[in-house]
Amino acid sequence: MTARRPEDYLHHEAQLDGIRIHYVREGRQGRLPLVLLHGWPGFWWEWHRNIGPLAEHFDVIVPDLRGHGDSEKPDLSCVDLFRIDHVVDDITALLDHLDLARVCLVGQDWAALAVHKLVRRHRGRVIRAAVLNPITPGLDVRAFRCTCTLDDPHPQGGAKLPAVALGDLEGMACRSFFEHYLCTGSRDGRQLQGEERQIYVDNFLKPGNIQGGLNYYRANFGGGGAAWDSAGRVASDCPITFFMNQPVPSGWHDLVSHWYTRYRIEHLPGHGRHAVREHAEHVSRRLREVLLSKASDRPGSQRTSALPPQ
Repeated sequence: MTARRPEDYLHHEAQLDGIRIHYVREGRQGRLPLVLLHGWPGFWWEWHRNIGPLAEHFDVIVPDLRGHGDSEKPDLSCVDLFRIDHVVDDITALLDHLDLARVCLVGQDWAALAVHKLVRRHRGRVIRAAVLNPITPGLDVRAFRCTCTLDDPHPQGGAKLPAVALGDLEGMACRSFFEHYLCTGSRDGRQLQGEERQIYVDNFLKPGNIQGGLNYYRANFGGGGAAWDSAGRVASDCPITFFMNQPVPSGWHDLVSHWYTRYRIEHLPGHGRHAVREHAEHVSRRLREVLLSKASDRPGSQRTSALPPQ
């Protein structure tokens, strides 16, 4: 494995109001702060191929969200403690803890939910935002109307199945599921291998991490979820870039313009669900360009981002 291992990073903990949050921080303080939020199945290390390159330009902060990685696990029997509103509270409290007034914010996978809510509840704290493999308000309803399998490339759909039974699996059965799920959704045949895959699997098997991740889906998606009850049903003027992996159903693109006035939709051909890992150099470059540029501040636009020659 050529990538850095988790112990090669500088780790921190922040004791916030009622929750202990673990995070990694890299890059010179005083630069533009950049907060990277992971999705599922993931933890802070989901960004490990991007942290170093982005830290050359930003002050990069990468937390484990509540219930994930080495952050504290709230009462796992209380699903309501995993609602996105609590995640947003954690992020803003972490910014206060770090004395960061305004940041750039990036969410991968379902962490887009936290981005969407935070830019509405705390608009003044976000300079620019981006989401990858994005979830948009309203997408959960459409996703849960479709027929999904364990190989579904959109986790918010495929997770319906593991949410029912995965919590009952133990040992090798659980390990086998995550090894399988981590390798689905690749668009160019790349798969997670060897030591890198083992780091992910070992994280999932830490006490509470499986249930913590599943509780997010139970709290925020489907019939029992209420992710958007307090989101504010207005379009936000926060400049935001949506990096759409391929293929994304075209019928879901229309949701973006309902929620944002200054947005950019960028299609990433050849990128699957794991773009931050499989095409890390390209993703890091495009994040740097859109977050440091005011181009995304203009009204809605779309473009296709071509991969560099292999």
